[in-house]
Amino acid sequence: MEKTHRTVHWFRKGLRLHDNEALYHAVTTSQVVFPIYILDVDWQTEKEKFSALKTRFLIECLRDLDEGLKKYGTRLYVLTGDATTVIKKFCKENEITQMTWMKDAEIFYRERDEEITKVVHRMEIKTKSFLGHTLYDQDEVIAKNGGKIPMDLSEFYAAIADMEQPGAPCPTVTAKHFKLGSKKIIIFKKSILAFGVWGHQAPRSLPIYRGGERQALKVLQAKINDPTLFTLNGFNQGVKTKLPHTTYLSAYQNYGCISTRHFWKAAEKLPESKTIMLRGQIMYREFFYVAASQVNNFTKMAGNRICRQIEWYKNEEHLSAWQEGRTGYPYIDAVMRQLVTEGFIHHLNRWAVASFLTNGQLWLNWEHGQEMFEEHQIDGDYAMNAGCWMWCTGSAFMDSISEKTLDPVKFARRWDPEGHFTRKYCPELKNMPLKYLFSPWEAPVNVQRYAQFFILCLPVFQFQSNYISLWRIMTN
Repeated sequence: MEKTHRTVHWFRKGLRLHDNEALYHAVTTSQVVFPIYILDVDWQTEKEKFSALKTRFLIECLRDLDEGLKKYGTRLYVLTGDATTVIKKFCKENEITQMTWMKDAEIFYRERDEEITKVVHRMEIKTKSFLGHTLYDQDEVIAKNGGKIPMDLSEFYAAIADMEQPGAPCPTVTAKHFKLGSKKIIIFKKSILAFGVWGHQAPRSLPIYRGGERQALKVLQAKINDPTLFTLNGFNQGVKTKLPHTTYLSAYQNYGCISTRHFWKAAEKLPESKTIMLRGQIMYREFFYVAASQVNNFTKMAGNRICRQIEWYKNEEHLSAWQEGRTGYPYIDAVMRQLVTEGFIHHLNRWAVASFLTNGQLWLNWEHGQEMFEEHQIDGDYAMNAGCWMWCTGSAFMDSISEKTLDPVKFARRWDPEGHFTRKYCPELKNMPLKYLFSPWEAPVNVQRYAQFFILCLPVFQFQSNYISLWRIMTN
């Protein structure tokens, strides 16, 4: 293929060199390629929330990508400002003739892409975008489903039944594909990591994740070789629990450090039962991405055409207690504290605190939880996060609101039977006997004195009475 273009490849979420069809097209059709990332702070923080941990993970991903490109004789151009303005200026200064990028599914990304495409087309610049963040094209799935959004997994599976199955990953770009550009390269300075970005102070403690493509591929390989994957009696940040082992790859998928096709293909190496489980998780992601690609206000109840309009309670005191990990239920509080300090919680624990906040206990709007997770979860995926919150609360993707409520004490005893997890994140209870650890208000005064932990008030509510009140709400 003759190389004729001067191409800018716009990295967004596909922060990787392997299985990147847009990048591969750029390097195989161009005399020179400029890899760029645009830090459009105002736009990005308007669309999604970022904690310090989440921000640092993104920076680590960009640093890793820059290191990979450096080995190929080029670097990552990190540009700042309004994306439309920045691209227009960069293309003009560097005589760009082609622009490539990996497609995003979210409506607000698609709208921005349409606007920018019009601008560069007026500059007589060719554009080429490729699927790469998901296995299936969302518009094709909708077309196969008669123009409707699949509202449950069975409908989704029926829609993709006669679509082409996920293919093999495309070739990885190599040093031979690149030529060094003449423009001075802009890279991250140490001060960005030291002082944080977007107004956040970078935390000192290490999170569960370290960002970047190289780390993502190492984790995937380790998990494929791990016989304990999906088995019980797992470890949560080094603490023994009964929680199942999981892959810990969701954050890497969110930023595109690892290809979903590569992930799908790697699952073949697992025993059949585990292949089915892993691919099933990938399909849940595909399912929610289709919905998110079609629904405005996907992260909200109001203006969301697929979301049940439920009359939730409003109680700022209960909401703050949940957000800050001080509900009085130690296991729930431990999970919420882990979320804020480490940026990750196990998927079963996500369900526990989500149920507790909404139809399982407090009956508060799921939007509050969605915003909390979006900000603090390093893998706070727009489509998956909001989709799971609506599914968990029966707001969408379910025929009705679940009649089940969460007993936070029983849940804790099941998944943290030795209390190690709870004690780690609620150190004030380190001396509380296991019998009372998950319900310390039941501890006699002499036990409280021994534990050096005195109950001054009951939790935000008592489980049994709340069950009755919620049942009345749902039946009415």
